[in-house]
Order: sequence, then structure tokens, then C-alpha cells
Amino acid sequence: MTVQPLIPVGGKPDWVGAMVGNARFEFTARLCTGNDKLRLIAKHLPTCTTAELEVCAVGNSDMNTARVELCEKLVATMLQEGTVDHGISQFAKLLRCEYANRLIQVISSYGRFFFYSRSCDSVARLTFDQRVYLHDEKGATIEVKASSKWKGFSHGGTLRDLVLQMRNYVMRGERIDPAYLGIDRRLGGNIWGYPPEQMRLCREAAQQLPIINVATPLECAA
Repeated sequence: MTVQPLIPVGGKPDWVGAMVGNARFEFTARLCTGNDKLRLIAKHLPTCTTAELEVCAVGNSDMNTARVELCEKLVATMLQEGTVDHGISQFAKLLRCEYANRLIQVISSYGRFFFYSRSCDSVARLTFDQRVYLHDEKGATIEVKASSKWKGFSHGGTLRDLVLQMRNYVMRGERIDPAYLGIDRRLGGNIWGYPPEQMRLCREAAQQLPIINVATPLECAA
């Protein structure tokens, strides 16, 4: 199953703007043999991840639409393969934000469903636009930084600290130690109050993501 990029509050990430002109990407167009179609190819050079798209449009507006589709297809492939870009470009941070959102989705799927609101039927998510913002599951938008009070945040200090670590991953590629996922208590149980089996499943799912320190995805140098 193909993993599609998440659509943050406010619309899709501008993948074209983040990829075109970025030295880590190569874009080519080839004429398909025997027909009048073009094969558009996008390649992430450090990992050789590629995506292709056949088009027959000749108008600029059609090509712009095709370029968006091609870039989104390449991102979907990278996410499916667990590919990480540890650079400091706009693209690298947007891609890491996708993985942070997948961690939020995992946490919201088990136990006490942190980051999920039943009343709003929504899951919290992060967006990156030069800064990292948390769109809380109950509607608040919060700039993720240690010095603010996070007005409208629906959780306590433990999850606040975890979100700050997600921000550090988005901005600098610093992975999160799996020990922070429902920190275990000395006398048993975990600080999130997730049932033991649910906590185990949550941790196992989270550790498949490159945002968690134990994962071993296909990577490129910073």
C-alpha cells in the first residue's frame, strides 16, 4: 500500500517549491518511444530514489499540474521506503515533519488515544513553515517552542516535552529515544497510563519510523 503524504492544516506542503532548485534533486524529461507522451522523472540524488510520470499535455498549466503530481509521487515513494534526508533544506524539514506526524498518528491509535479528540474526530498534527506549529486535535494552533505557554494545548508536560523533541527532529534531525514513549514507572506501568499490551504495540509501531532512534532507514548524509 502506498503511503501518501499527510495534508496539514492549511493545505498540502509545497513540495515543488522545496524540490525544484534543490541540488539534491534531478529532474529530466524523455520522449516515450512510439507515442507523443513525455516521461517526467524526478530523482533524489543521495539515495537514488526516483519517481516517473507519463504526460501528454503541452500547455504550461498542464505541466505545472504534472510537476506537482510528480513531486508528490516521489515524496510518497520516499515515505514508503522510510527514506530520510538529514539535510537542512526546506525539503528535508518538510519530509521529517511527515515522519513526526506519523508518530503522532501511532500514539493516537493506541491506549488512551493521546493526540486524538473523539468530540472533534481529529488528530493533532505538525506543520513546518520556517517554524514548527502544532495544530492541536481540539483546534488550537501553537508555535512549538520551549519559551511559550502553549495556550490551548490539550495535554500535560510529558507530551509537551515529546512534541518539543519532534520539533528538534524536524529542524535538526535529532531522533527521539524510544524510552520517551510512555516512560516506564519504577513500580510498574507507564506514565501515559496505556494498558501494557497497548503500550507494547504502540512502541513497536513507533519504532518502525525513522524519527525514533532505533530505526534503520535508508539515509543520506547531512
